[in-house]
Amino acid sequence: MSEDQNYVDVHSHYFPNRYIDFLAKADVLPDPRQCAGLGAGAEKDEMATRLSYMDKAGVQLQILSPSPMTPCAADAKVAAEAAKLINDMLADLTVRHPDRFRFVAALPLPHVEEALAEMDRSAKLDNFVGFAMTTSTSGKVLTDPAFLPIWEELDERSACLVLHPAGVNACSPLLSDSLIWPVGSPIEDSVAVVQLIANGYPSRFPNVTIVNAHFGGILPMVVDRLNHQLPHAVANLPESPSAAVARMYYDTVGQGSAAAMEAAITALGAERLLLGTDFPYQKDEVYVSAIDYVRSAKIPDAVKEGVLGETARRLFNL
Repeated sequence: MSEDQNYVDVHSHYFPNRYIDFLAKADVLPDPRQCAGLGAGAEKDEMATRLSYMDKAGVQLQILSPSPMTPCAADAKVAAEAAKLINDMLADLTVRHPDRFRFVAALPLPHVEEALAEMDRSAKLDNFVGFAMTTSTSGKVLTDPAFLPIWEELDERSACLVLHPAGVNACSPLLSDSLIWPVGSPIEDSVAVVQLIANGYPSRFPNVTIVNAHFGGILPMVVDRLNHQLPHAVANLPESPSAAVARMYYDTVGQGSAAAMEAAITALGAERLLLGTDFPYQKDEVYVSAIDYVRSAKIPDAVKEGVLGETARRLFNL
């Protein structure tokens, strides 16, 4: 890795086998065993391979998340134990590789009291830089009133919040299980970000840095539509949808689609984009291409440097 390649990947997964086994025994959904054997664990060979991909692509630092395998067990005690397990494992890994990794902590939702306790505990761990949540939890949207104490705490902490699809097809019977990630994932991204906008959360909690996955799903295609139609559908919007969009950030995971990148730059603004790779779902040459297509984007070099790492370093206080 050359000295001028110090990119920051804000969308990278970590699924240690010990954590997967714990979730499987707790009967947490979606099935955590789907994440086993992907190369995103803690084994020596897995870590060596991950680091080799990072070096080849010029990624200095990954911000690790266990999403979508978040600790959302039905039993509050089990969920809290799962959150503590994965957050401690994330912190331990970053201590062993302090120059290569930071992490966002998982929360044992929908259990608000336990989640608040884990927020306080995990924020004290080494190399913690924010929190991870999925676009819904146990069928509840991010803006469910029950979660208001979480948002208030995030705002009080001026925290970074990294969002990821839950892998539940937006609870829609119209989407078969085979479509969870090809189609369900961007739909979940889209529903979540529009829920946030419709409920005024970006302005209501202005100190929370919200990072949406996958360009916010279809968001780049519907910003103008939201500007025209959401004020008629939702009373008392605190600001225009485009103003709310401009308060949030979006990672660049788009399977190398130049068309998606161009739409995101136009609709969201390149200054709101952060490099993401979706490792281990994009690996080998595909991992490198996840960075290359950002480097090929038609934006000024100074803005491109922001997308590739400088903006993330500022937001996450790296």
